[in-house]
Amino acid sequence: MVIATALVPVYDNGVVAGGAEIFLNMTRRHREMREIMTVAFVGVGSFFILIALTIGVIFRRHTRANKNFVSALQEGEERYRKLIEFSPDAIRVIVDDRIEFVNPAAVKLFGAQDQSELIGIEGSSFVPKDLLNAQDDPRQLVKRQKITDQPMPWTETKREKLNGTVIDVEACAIHFTWDGKPARLAMARDISERKNADRAMAELSTRNEHLLASVAEGIFGLDLEGRVTFANPAAGEMLGWNLDDVIGCSFKDIDPLTVPSESASSPMLNALISGDGLRVNSDTMWHSNGTFFPAAYNVNPIRDDNGEVEGVVVTFRDITDRKKDEENLRQSEARASMARQQLLDAIEAISDGFVLFDADDKFVLSNSTYLKMYPKTAHLMRPGTTFEEILRFGTGNGENLKVADNPDVSESEIDLVLKNYRNPGEILERELSDGRWIRMAGHRTSDGSTVSIRTDITELKKREDVLQQSEAAASRA
Repeated sequence: MVIATALVPVYDNGVVAGGAEIFLNMTRRHREMREIMTVAFVGVGSFFILIALTIGVIFRRHTRANKNFVSALQEGEERYRKLIEFSPDAIRVIVDDRIEFVNPAAVKLFGAQDQSELIGIEGSSFVPKDLLNAQDDPRQLVKRQKITDQPMPWTETKREKLNGTVIDVEACAIHFTWDGKPARLAMARDISERKNADRAMAELSTRNEHLLASVAEGIFGLDLEGRVTFANPAAGEMLGWNLDDVIGCSFKDIDPLTVPSESASSPMLNALISGDGLRVNSDTMWHSNGTFFPAAYNVNPIRDDNGEVEGVVVTFRDITDRKKDEENLRQSEARASMARQQLLDAIEAISDGFVLFDADDKFVLSNSTYLKMYPKTAHLMRPGTTFEEILRFGTGNGENLKVADNPDVSESEIDLVLKNYRNPGEILERELSDGRWIRMAGHRTSDGSTVSIRTDITELKKREDVLQQSEAAASRA
């Protein structure tokens, strides 16, 4: 128990007569005060602990953030260093017009062995003399540009290697700070191959234009949208096109295969849609003035590297002259056919046997009288069979010449007939195996062919025999 006491004086007429002692039980209040002090101590302690923890957390976060910042800065520096080192573009840092840094691409571009050959060289050393004061050169452009963080546009120019070789480049530059000094970051890339390719393409395009201009056939191209992409002067002349107006025009509006007053499906556009080639030997094409002409045309698809159709090329030609030539040829053939038939009729009307062999002694034609004279060899008398083959076959089969069984005599007779055939002019009379007598007469034509006329003189021979017998009887008488 906690007791609080107090002594109170007692006065009697202003004189201290005694005192009174007062007792107060403070046990409960003392307990409450102690609890309050305990709570206050705990609260103050917790507050200071919380403050300490907060400060620790903040310090830890600050330390970690600082560490991450340093790490990120190092990583960023390493990343940008690699980007610069492995960049395909040549990069130079120029301070006071002298090179302070170059990447490997710059060493390669300017033909140096290593970076040390370029460090310290004036930036103007790589500019050709005729471009030193050129106002459109990137070096002069960046000098006139205000100092900002915006790069100048890429500009085509020329630069000179250490060995003096001048190359085509594309260059740009930007102002920045290098070790606290104003500097320029100059970038360049070699475009020599591209420029060479562009020049080659320009030359090829020029050659193609000259080629198209020199071709007599009309040529034009269509894209997938059915628009005219190009046309040569011959196409413009034949179709009445103004080439400046027709390029990019819808082919459907100027299709020369459709009648101007009618709407019909275009074979050329159909070929473009299907992707199949088309060849037409004869059709009608319309001029822009409403006239028309016969034409032949081809439609060939143009395919990309994947085999997809990306357009068509149409070539056509005016076949008016060809049509006239064909008509003239048809008429000539008709006249020749008629003349041939007249000749055949005339040959057939000859009472004698008629046969024609070409310059190689091969059968060409004969009349029926000749075939009837040699029925056993008639089947051989067709184009390609030689005279000697026909003669030997007939002799061996008991036809043609009347010869003895002696082979030597037979061969001698064959040689005699062949000699007469190959050297025409002398008339030869020979008896056939069936008793008929044939008179053989030949003639050589201007082209080396041989005409042979065979006349059956059997009756004449018989009359001669009768006459000779009568003369002999008369002589004896």
